Amino acid sequence: DEEHTKKTNVDILERRLVQVVVALYSPLIGKTPREARFRTKFDAAIVAVQRRGERMKQKIGDIKLKGGDVLLLDTGSHFLSNYRDDKAFALVSEVEKSSPPTRSKMWIAMSLGISMIAVQIAQSFTRTGKEPFISLWTGAILTSSAMILTRCMS
Repeated sequence: DEEHTKKTNVDILERRLVQVVVALYSPLIGKTPREARFRTKFDAAIVAVQRRGERMKQKIGDIKLKGGDVLLLDTGSHFLSNYRDDKAFALVSEVEKSSPPTRSKMWIAMSLGISMIAVQIAQSFTRTGKEPFISLWTGAILTSSAMILTRCMS
């Protein structure tokens, strides 16, 4: 599956999982994703196919699509707006919490982590032979709490 997702033209920070249901009269019916040139046409990689509640175990490129098949797609943020009303799909919805973390939160998390490490290093030079001002365990708890409060971590 990873090999398929690398072939899409989607930046890693824009990727998300989207679930689509193949419409009953979709032009995709009776074709394999390969025959339909799915990845090229929709700029999305099929990660899994579910039919009648069961995950299809065969190679995704060889599955003949049927109406009602549920496809899990790895795609970009543009997919929802571009294909929500496409006749190929009866339903298009983003998988909750599948979008990558935002960059702004990444900088906060990195700053908090670096601060925790810097405090530990500074303590090792200034408090030689004495009890540390903040133990590593306490520093880790404070840092993770700050990450939860700033929503960098859930």
